[in-house]
Amino acid sequence: MIEQAIRDAVAAQPGLVAEAMAQRPKSWGALAAQGVVAFRRIAGRAPTEAERRAVWAGLWRVVMVSSPRTSGSAERYALMWSGGKDSALALMRARSHGLTVTRLINFYDPATDRVRFHATRSGLITAQADALGIAILQLGTTWADYEARFIGMLADLRRDGFAGVVFGDIHLADVRAWYEERVRASALEHVEPLWGESSLKLVAEFVASGSRAVVTCVELPKLGEAWLGRVIDERFVQEIQSLAVDPAGENGEYHSFTFAGPLFRAPLRWRSGGRRFEGNFAQLDLELERAG
Repeated sequence: MIEQAIRDAVAAQPGLVAEAMAQRPKSWGALAAQGVVAFRRIAGRAPTEAERRAVWAGLWRVVMVSSPRTSGSAERYALMWSGGKDSALALMRARSHGLTVTRLINFYDPATDRVRFHATRSGLITAQADALGIAILQLGTTWADYEARFIGMLADLRRDGFAGVVFGDIHLADVRAWYEERVRASALEHVEPLWGESSLKLVAEFVASGSRAVVTCVELPKLGEAWLGRVIDERFVQEIQSLAVDPAGENGEYHSFTFAGPLFRAPLRWRSGGRRFEGNFAQLDLELERAG
């Protein structure tokens, strides 16, 4: 029923599909609603939450991943990958702009085997890359040698024929400037597909695509511990905007781990593990559940 609903919605609304491909305002929401209408007609009932998300994910894949204009250029790009929602949305946006991303780059703290701030163990990042079907380069670095390792990685990308690097920054100008200076100095293109946009709209776009992430770290003075382990879904979007924080966590209010969506060949199944506290930060361990 889900695949049929997707096909029917695309066939019935070619104009909306084209508008969504062009990222026209409100076009995606209208197309997503048509997918739900198509499901109701086929099933004779309203879709469950899981079914609705599956329909949306399928439509998003049609629009942003599988459309002829996103089949990819001859040039290859790498993408800085933390495992969180912004990385995932940056990847979706990059593909929608026709960029071919063939390598993910992930830096982690070798002392803890975790991505800094996100608190995600490196093995979970590897599992993400496997589910995405994209090669990943994981580099364990201390703060002291981060810049040298980063510049060395850029040199390797240039040597391997990559055209540029994609980032998921939104509006932290100092962070962008640090990376952009070094990427451009390495004769690579610096790409920021989310830059300058509304944080709230970006989180809503992530959710509307059918993607889901779980909050793995919160800064306690800004967000309460109750937000730890929350799934980023429609309810999350509604509730986060009522707080005096950046809805996307751009100022470090929270970090996340993406586990499902149109980018994934199959969702990652996980369960909550222990909680860790470091200074003002509360962190959640995730444990992958093996299929079967």
